[in-house]
Amino acid sequence: MAYSATNRPTNSASIRAENNAAIHFITFASRNFPTDNNSKYSSFGEHFYLVIKNVLILAQLFFMVSVYAQTGKLVLNGNVTKEGAPLPEAEIKIFRVDGGLKYSYANNTGKFVATLDLGTEYVVSVSEKGYATRTVTVLTEVPEGTTEEYTQTITLDLQKTRKNLEGETIREETAGGVMFNEGTRSFVTVTRDISRIKEEQEMAAKAAKKREEERQKALAAAREKARLDSIARARERLIAD
Repeated sequence: MAYSATNRPTNSASIRAENNAAIHFITFASRNFPTDNNSKYSSFGEHFYLVIKNVLILAQLFFMVSVYAQTGKLVLNGNVTKEGAPLPEAEIKIFRVDGGLKYSYANNTGKFVATLDLGTEYVVSVSEKGYATRTVTVLTEVPEGTTEEYTQTITLDLQKTRKNLEGETIREETAGGVMFNEGTRSFVTVTRDISRIKEEQEMAAKAAKKREEERQKALAAAREKARLDSIARARERLIAD
């Protein structure tokens, strides 16, 4: 049956079945090429079969690696409160930064569960009339090849809208974020704005890179100076002799 890329089977069993079928077809086609010694096609069929078979095997291996590399999940166990008290049946919006929106709903005690993919970024938010929208940024980036399932608890506590020093109404406030801690090999909740943390990490990485570049530059200058000094001493000895 013909199908497009959008409805192509994506599970590993289906892919293996397709690849095996393709290999059987190639085997049949290649072995039905003329095999007499005088035929210009005598070895083409076997060569064609081997090339295509190897391509299909590599494609299958690549697919299996890509599937297993993305099996990890982050399960959020959330609590929605309003000024500290549980908010039943609240609607939670979960925005995926690279595209997509899904919803979760709190139970009668304000609890909800949401399963997120690893390797991306989400913004989880809840709103209520008369209250500032509460958001949590969730970074699910983990070390490459991670396939574990993690859990993390978050709380979205709604507070009444307020005005800042300029008299402007604050309609949205952050409750911090969730990110992976490589030291503990787990997700942690941070109370600070996670975008600021990312900026600080990037700045620290740039500063470390700049320090390393300066160190390498100083080493290169020292080596060049030592080389020139050695040449100068050699010339002095030559003149003295």
